[in-house]
Amino acid sequence: MHCPQCHSEFSTDATRCPQCMAPFAGHLLVERFRLVRLLGRGGLGAVWLGEDVQLDDEPVACKILKSALYDDRRAVSDLKREVLLTRRLRHPHILAVYTFWETEEYRLITMEYIKGSNLSERLLERGCPFLPTELLGWLGQIGQALDYAHSEDILHRDVKPANIMVDEQGRIRLADFGIARTAREVQARLTGELTSGTLLYVSPEQLMGERLDARSDLYSLAATIYELLSGTPPFSSGSIITQIQMKPAPPIEGLPDPINQVLLKALAKDPNRRHNTCGAFCDALTAAIQDVGVGEGEHQSELFPQLQEAYEEAIQEATVALEKQDTATFRMRLGTLLIEAHLLTDNQLVQALEIQKVEQKRLGEILIDHLGLTEEGIGRALARQIQLPYWAPLPLEEIDRGVANRITPELARNRSCLPLHETELGLTVAMADPLDMQTLNELESTFATTIQPVVTTHAALEAAIQHVWPEGAG
Repeated sequence: MHCPQCHSEFSTDATRCPQCMAPFAGHLLVERFRLVRLLGRGGLGAVWLGEDVQLDDEPVACKILKSALYDDRRAVSDLKREVLLTRRLRHPHILAVYTFWETEEYRLITMEYIKGSNLSERLLERGCPFLPTELLGWLGQIGQALDYAHSEDILHRDVKPANIMVDEQGRIRLADFGIARTAREVQARLTGELTSGTLLYVSPEQLMGERLDARSDLYSLAATIYELLSGTPPFSSGSIITQIQMKPAPPIEGLPDPINQVLLKALAKDPNRRHNTCGAFCDALTAAIQDVGVGEGEHQSELFPQLQEAYEEAIQEATVALEKQDTATFRMRLGTLLIEAHLLTDNQLVQALEIQKVEQKRLGEILIDHLGLTEEGIGRALARQIQLPYWAPLPLEEIDRGVANRITPELARNRSCLPLHETELGLTVAMADPLDMQTLNELESTFATTIQPVVTTHAALEAAIQHVWPEGAG
């Protein structure tokens, strides 16, 4: 048999490729997830259906990162941050992200698995656009999911039909908050290019490198609905970048004016002219569809095959070049935050990154050892970057000794963490390095609950450890 990734030959009983080490069905990842079957491949790597052997073979989706990402410390760090951000989203219409796993052989992200298909697949399977009335059951769910994420200060930035899942009961799950987007940003950072498949749904302000808000997701959602109703996004051939920035989206031929009016408002070039929220757009579109009452058999575009052919040609375009120095579309990094906080200059950041290449330490350690920054300043910037609370000093009244004593003072020191208390949302844990996913995963296994990290400093942790274990802490 041949490996589907590198095409090397392998024996029928092999669980991974002897050449590229890609896993096959039956392989046990991190001694916990048994791979069942390949679900698909994307920009990050392969997605597998797995069974969690520690939870009675509960199904789980395992996204195994491409080996090329392993050597890019920044890429792995960015993905860890995205997992920390998105794993706190708990909504019935958002696909849950569980955690990030890291071993010598693999990096993988585990997520909720649902049986179903995405809207891109459904559109291609049916061979013609959806009727407006067929979207009524989905619009409210999508709007609720996006508005909830925005209320948590998290943008999706990659809304498109392929990221909207529909389960076997017809319920929506919005997928890939931040994860796939980060992979593309890594590609854009390294090559200066953005894949055309994503480009079709990008808002004008995102192309221009402006600071984004919820209205950018609204534009992408409107482009998605436009495709479901017409067969292609608003702009799918020719100079797509120029059209997104300059050309008004054309109304969909054969669609009633009230529905087109709602769509075109959400696709306005100026974010201020769009609806205020994704929920408001979905409500307005729902009302317009119900008012006009498009019936069965109407609006079935005879141009669908030609539209799909043009769309596929656009997807197959190699890439679209972006400005390499355009970093405004990327999530702010620690160095940028320190510069904005006037704790660091551009030249000092460049100097620190050069030192990091030699010493192979975390950037924070370099900044403290060589540039005199304080742990508190870096901690506050990190907390802001990954949108977690910053507690230093740790409030002693927040520490439940019964909870803290479920680990040892040695473990607390070695892993720079301290369990504080339990709430209905999970276990609150103070961590000097909240990106230490190994510690986070081990704590979740130990306490059998979700970990809610708060950022602190090593000095604050040491003081709290002395408080909890006054005799044995020394």
